[in-house]
Amino acid sequence: PARLEIIRQLRERECCCCGDFCATLDLAQSTVSQHLELLRNAGLVEYQPEGTRSRYRLNRQSFLALASAIGAVAAK
Repeated sequence: PARLEIIRQLRERECCCCGDFCATLDLAQSTVSQHLELLRNAGLVEYQPEGTRSRYRLNRQSFLALASAIGAVAAK
């Protein structure tokens, strides 16, 4: 549920930092960071360091590829 909410929030914004998610999710910063790392490792979220902050954005190309792959499986 937390990862889906992170994805929903990223869908609505250009980018977010970890603190943006912490303000809306009832989770510790370290937990949010772990979820973001998992999403990054899966290629669903892109990461860009920006000074002392890190910006996250949805990797829309990965979601399009995922949707296509799921559609192909569902069609069989």
